[in-house]
Amino acid sequence: MTLKSIFQRHQGKVSDKWLSYLDEWETLFVPFRDQEINLFEIGVHNGGSLEIWAKYFSRAKNLIGCDVNEACGQLQFSDPRIAVITGDVNSDDVEGELTALTNDLDILIDDGSHHASDIIHAFARYFKYLNPGGVYIIEDLHTSYWQAFNGGLHSPYSAMGFLKHLSDLVNFEHWRNNSSRKRFLSPYETKYRVNFDETDLWSIHAVTFINSLCVIQKKTPENNLLGRRIVVGSKEEVSEGYRKFNGASIHDFSYEIQADANLGHFYLLDHAEKIDAQLQEYEEQIRALNQAIDALNRTNQDLAIKLTDQIILIQENQQVIETLNAKLLASDQLLAKNNRIIEEKTTQLNRTTDE
Repeated sequence: MTLKSIFQRHQGKVSDKWLSYLDEWETLFVPFRDQEINLFEIGVHNGGSLEIWAKYFSRAKNLIGCDVNEACGQLQFSDPRIAVITGDVNSDDVEGELTALTNDLDILIDDGSHHASDIIHAFARYFKYLNPGGVYIIEDLHTSYWQAFNGGLHSPYSAMGFLKHLSDLVNFEHWRNNSSRKRFLSPYETKYRVNFDETDLWSIHAVTFINSLCVIQKKTPENNLLGRRIVVGSKEEVSEGYRKFNGASIHDFSYEIQADANLGHFYLLDHAEKIDAQLQEYEEQIRALNQAIDALNRTNQDLAIKLTDQIILIQENQQVIETLNAKLLASDQLLAKNNRIIEEKTTQLNRTTDE
């Protein structure tokens, strides 16, 4: 019976999944169906999915669920392979409870809070427990485009932003720069206060995106390389000399190291933030200068008013002076006239006396 049929006929505890997941799971899980696997599911709600996994993976050793809802600790299962851990999956306590049951995982399904922070923390914490050949599945990534889940189409710190960066690790050997995988992911380490192990990142074999799903496949590092070039056949009717490349490595070809760190999303984001900060600083300086100019203008206006008052006072004083000068001139003229009269009278008096 297919996984889809098992799911659709399930009558036990409630499980809530999107239709497209059922077909994708069938493709992903067929290689594991008859294996003695260990499965860890983050977010189990009513526990129905754990019952379904138990039916599908008949030879599974451990089917472990984790949920932050303490009520999930009361769930009862008839299959002894099923266990539920309650608590924050990104806590040391939950990690300890998991590793007490098993530290070898073949399938990990993250159907937890769907917040970018929790998804990235869980990957940093649990990917190391995934066996080579195992799959790490993150569900409901449509939430990565929603702001309420630390998401957004253009948000580099969203879950999808992080997973897209992981996809570049698949082709790490072709990077023509001096960056490491860990350094490439360092903005997420800083933002979310997590730590990625370079050796764990070596093991990322493939990152596949499906509607609302991301599947990360893990293999040993030697199985994640491009490998040698294989040239077969003997008739070379179009090209010439291609057989000489048989057995060559991609690393046999010369290339230049590219200083391209300044083209990365986070460099540009950081640069934009620095420019914004500088613009704000300039705006503050401009505001301060405008305030100083306004203060000078007010001072100039006060001085202009005072100067006008002084000019008016000077004009009034000049008028007073002119009036006084006119009176003084009149007085001088009257004095001169009186002096002439006195002189004339004196002269007449002197003549009379002489006679």
